[in-house]
Amino acid sequence: VIIAEQVHTLRAKPTEMGWIVAGDGWDHVVRFRDQTLNVTNLFLDENGYRVAHSADGNGGLFMAHSEIDLHLRPHMPWDEAAHNSDGSQILAPMPGLVVSLDVAPGSEVTKGQTLAVLEAMKMQHQLLAEADGIVSEVLTEEGSQVGSGDLLVALELAE
Repeated sequence: VIIAEQVHTLRAKPTEMGWIVAGDGWDHVVRFRDQTLNVTNLFLDENGYRVAHSADGNGGLFMAHSEIDLHLRPHMPWDEAAHNSDGSQILAPMPGLVVSLDVAPGSEVTKGQTLAVLEAMKMQHQLLAEADGIVSEVLTEEGSQVGSGDLLVALELAE
């Protein structure tokens, strides 16, 4: 999702209650109700918002509310088998071009540190460490094309 021109990677999973949307250390239940052609009622946990929306022409969605504008762009579907819950593997969230690698094997990293930058859909996406650790392997190089779910960097997590 793009908020105030900053790219944030979120994970979403459908449930009976709505969508569970997870980010860095948080998760929320998101529900949509009473959708019309250009307006919907969006509920974030129990708080309701009336938002205008329109397609971006690339599979994404613009959403506008008096407090914030969002641009939702598709990345990869939730896949329980491929989801890396402990943060030891940095996977490509979508097909793209590796434009920079900021670490090498043996590098110490901290949670939130940029490890690589991937260019996809005409945008650059920072791939961040999800935990503190040491880089054990770098499995790609700058200028490489990667596929969705490809392992790019492996970490030994700090204890």
